[in-house]
Amino acid sequence: MRFAPLVPLLAAGLWGAFAAHPPKSRDIQDMFHKDTLPQPVVPKKPRVSPSGPSKRPDPATLPVSAPSRRRVGLRYRLQMESAAGAAADVDAARIFRSGEAVRLIVDSNIDGFLYVLLTGSSGKQTLLFPHPDINGGLNRVTAGVPYTVPAGGWFRFDATPGEERLLLAVSRAPLENLPTRVTPDEAKPVVGAEVLMAELNRQVRSRDLVFVKEETPAAQPGAPPVQAVLWVNASDTDNQTVYATVVLQHR
Repeated sequence: MRFAPLVPLLAAGLWGAFAAHPPKSRDIQDMFHKDTLPQPVVPKKPRVSPSGPSKRPDPATLPVSAPSRRRVGLRYRLQMESAAGAAADVDAARIFRSGEAVRLIVDSNIDGFLYVLLTGSSGKQTLLFPHPDINGGLNRVTAGVPYTVPAGGWFRFDATPGEERLLLAVSRAPLENLPTRVTPDEAKPVVGAEVLMAELNRQVRSRDLVFVKEETPAAQPGAPPVQAVLWVNASDTDNQTVYATVVLQHR
């Protein structure tokens, strides 16, 4: 199956910010795996007794902290099919060849909504997630659960060289311009990449997006290690959405 182009990669300003202030890998990993947003303090209304204000503070009137929330983050692994049909993690920077096949393993660190969009060099845009064959057609995902795209299959590069772009997004709430469920009987939804990017940029500033490549030890001796890329929304205030782009070169 031919990969087709997506949306532009991250804005040049974002990469410039990384060059000027390179993120610390450990900080980003902490954000994804265990960090939480600062807890806002919610003041309580003072109680007034019938005899007048109390001189001692009433515990019921002391400020309280709202429940903490995770910073929105997503993780993806790119896998390539071997000659024996097995899967092995590969770096997206690899130059792929005709006949090779790949797939994505994506998970979120929050319960939210996942979207995966593919755009080809021809301009054709395809929504890969939600998909009728994955998660019952729903794009509501559970934190820590990996989702394979495409489900039970691979994307195979054809003989036409090009650049294939994928957009991955996780949001606390559904995005306005994309469906949250796709059934087998429905026509494939029409997706406008420009409209989608405009919505994403209204929810998150590009300079708040940070990423790190994470390599974990092999599960078994002799097996290749797991290669993953973590993307986190580092903002303390606008923390509803995170998105990432994956660019695959095909020669």
